[in-house]
Amino acid sequence: HALQPYFSRAVASMLRKRRRTLRGRGAVLFVDIAGFTALTRAATAQGVAGAEAVSVRLNRFFGALIPVIHAHGGDVLDFGGDAIHALFPIRPSVKRCALAVLDDSRIDPELSIRIGVGAGAYRIDIIGYEVQRRALFSGPAVRRAAHAEKRAPMRGMLRALKSIAARW
Repeated sequence: HALQPYFSRAVASMLRKRRRTLRGRGAVLFVDIAGFTALTRAATAQGVAGAEAVSVRLNRFFGALIPVIHAHGGDVLDFGGDAIHALFPIRPSVKRCALAVLDDSRIDPELSIRIGVGAGAYRIDIIGYEVQRRALFSGPAVRRAAHAEKRAPMRGMLRALKSIAARW
């Protein structure tokens, strides 16, 4: 369990079992803060205090989002700057999670977020060696989630989510 704070449950299990590749089927959730680069530029123009404020806000955002993902059976795979990627074993749980993210008042309501969901095959590969390892996530489920997230509107994410949910 020492790996748990640093890796997703899936990756920690792979490392304990000395596996380099894991293939499976599931649903992937991408949650991204829209316009975060502009927000960061504006804040860092205020100096160190502005940069610190962005860091605190981002940590608060992830701190509220991670328990929602875990409560719905998700496994946080990765953080990509202002985005989070999670894996779910079944589609209904990812849909419920996405709706909960939109309704959760602890998640900064002033931030515009985009949500993408994809289902299907995925692959996790561990690269690197002893001191520096990284997990790479790929496959149709990951590509579909990334594509859906990019197409989701910055505001009105519920509309984008409903259209995704209607197709399932």
